[in-house]
Amino acid sequence: MVQDQLVKLMSPTKRRAGRLRTGGRAVIPTVENRGLSVLQLNVEGLTIAKLEVLRHLADSNGAAVLLLQETHCTSDNILKIPGFHLTGSIYSKQHGVATFVRTEISCVDSNLSGEFTAEELSEAMSKLKPGKSPGRDNIHPEFVIHQNTTTTGWLCAFYTSCYQRLNLPKTWRRASVIALPKPNKSAEDPKSYRPISLLCVPFKILERMIHSRIEPVVDSQLPREQAGFRCGRSTADQVTLLCQDIEDSFQDNEKAGVVYLDLTAAYDTVLLRGLHLKLLRTIPDRHMVKFIMKTLSNRSFILQTSSGQCSRLRRLKNGVTQGSVLSPMLFNVYIHDLPDTASRKYGYADDLAIMLRRPTWKAMEEGLNEDMGTLVAYLLRWRLQLSVGKTVAAAYHLSTREARRELEVRVDNKCLEVQQAPKYLGAKVTSRVALIRRLAGTT
Repeated sequence: MVQDQLVKLMSPTKRRAGRLRTGGRAVIPTVENRGLSVLQLNVEGLTIAKLEVLRHLADSNGAAVLLLQETHCTSDNILKIPGFHLTGSIYSKQHGVATFVRTEISCVDSNLSGEFTAEELSEAMSKLKPGKSPGRDNIHPEFVIHQNTTTTGWLCAFYTSCYQRLNLPKTWRRASVIALPKPNKSAEDPKSYRPISLLCVPFKILERMIHSRIEPVVDSQLPREQAGFRCGRSTADQVTLLCQDIEDSFQDNEKAGVVYLDLTAAYDTVLLRGLHLKLLRTIPDRHMVKFIMKTLSNRSFILQTSSGQCSRLRRLKNGVTQGSVLSPMLFNVYIHDLPDTASRKYGYADDLAIMLRRPTWKAMEEGLNEDMGTLVAYLLRWRLQLSVGKTVAAAYHLSTREARRELEVRVDNKCLEVQQAPKYLGAKVTSRVALIRRLAGTT
């Protein structure tokens, strides 16, 4: 039993020469009520070695353990065990006691892990676009679109077998990457190219069926401020909402400060162990979570040039699959627990903006700096990287006397660039200052 092994693992050990004492204990109450079991861990004296053993122990029993910072056993890197909800307080390394309450979750949900039907397959195939490039298996979309009834039954059985056995063809996890040059960029700079991943068509169909099953479950747990790739939400909604909130600040005689965050290679830097943890908290079907993580493991790609040359096979250890229909949803799950801030958040997948309304410049700048510190700490904890050079700030107000004053927001002791008309989701959000200067230039 996992609890018994935890007690044995966390038992105190004697002091050895040249080593610090690694005392620690686990108290497992025997009383269970309404399917809840309590796990209490004393974090005093935990070492990285013991935490690593605990990680593998939990993994082998169908759970994932994530260390947020593998340096010191403080409240910032306490274990996060899927299925356990933290109910106690963590005080310090010496005296901290973390109490987790485990909710027994069914391993299989019939609505999520049932056999794939012809209706699901037909709906997924209807979204395929003819003329698209094939993946490594060289199967074109037309080959699947024009199949007959017999093939439909065989495909349903094949996809169901792959799902139930957690077994996928190796070719499905190998992508062909084509680098397209960005406009007005140097052809000699590797950063001047946009990589496009070509995935296998049969794998895309399976992903769409998985997406259709988990979308209602995931969507119900995403925060309202996240609009990325959600049914009934669009980029226009987020831009309109941001502009409306700025206009409301004018009506209340307040100033609005906005920071437009830019993440470096957001999809490619997703920590798979962290994603596994958050999926277990979001989707009430462990088999479905295992299958999703199976699609993200042992992935590789080959870079193809326009002349037909190919690079050697490269392995991918982290990140979600580029070009996958599941990737935007998985990324939404990965950042769905953004910390609370005084600023209002406007998210569209990895495009994030925060806005704070305050009557004075000082209050606005202090609030934005505090919120940015909170968000940067969260991003670092989950291995996401903020591009300070591309993150910009803007101030919106009606004061003509302060038209030239710039908002001062710092990240890592660096002042963010201030723009008068920054772009958000493809739209320019023009400030009062930019409007005044534009009118002055036309007279």
